[in-house]
Amino acid sequence: MLKNFSIRQKVIAAFGAVVAVLIIIWASFYMNFSRIVSANDWNVHTYQVIDESRALVESLVNMETGLRGFALSGDDAMLAPYTSGQAAFTEHLNKAKALTSDNPAQQARLDKLLQQEQQWTTSFAQTLLANRSAQATGTMTPEAFLAAFRANTGKAQMDSMRAVIMEVSGEEQSLLGARTNNLGQPIGWPVNDWTAPLRPPREPMQGRWCRVEPLEERFAPELLAANALDAD
Repeated sequence: MLKNFSIRQKVIAAFGAVVAVLIIIWASFYMNFSRIVSANDWNVHTYQVIDESRALVESLVNMETGLRGFALSGDDAMLAPYTSGQAAFTEHLNKAKALTSDNPAQQARLDKLLQQEQQWTTSFAQTLLANRSAQATGTMTPEAFLAAFRANTGKAQMDSMRAVIMEVSGEEQSLLGARTNNLGQPIGWPVNDWTAPLRPPREPMQGRWCRVEPLEERFAPELLAANALDAD
């Protein structure tokens, strides 16, 4: 078929074939790169949820620490961790809910966590605060205060909240482990301060085994000759 073409037509056809191959290679690279970027974006999202989970645990610890300190001393200053912990819990719970708005299972866990925290506050924290204040004013004896505290230490409820937070974090870890790049390799932590490399200059580059040059029209005869060697 090529025998019926003029030299000019053959050169144009060869150049067009090269351009078509380059377009296919570029399209394949773009799709693969887009998949990698998308996977990395989801991984960053996952790590953000995990960080919020850790912050939720920390806020619970602060709340518990503040309450126990106040129970022991009766000093209102000891309630500072409890107060800051309450604010932090609300903040990080809202952030976690916003980050997982596309995941109904995570939303259900966080809703459950909120209900547990509210129940813990009502049945344990507020009761403890009221009893300690009553002891300070003399309307409750120290023995009665200790008996009430031993009857409800709040530990079981706190452990239940931590368990739910672990479920949230575990779900994100599972999603992280399921994500791979286009080569089937697991995608881990993002590289901080990474920037895309610069495009190579349009000038010849000499390597150890080969020489790379920008595609130019002067290469058309050689490409045509190489193509002609293909019997098919």
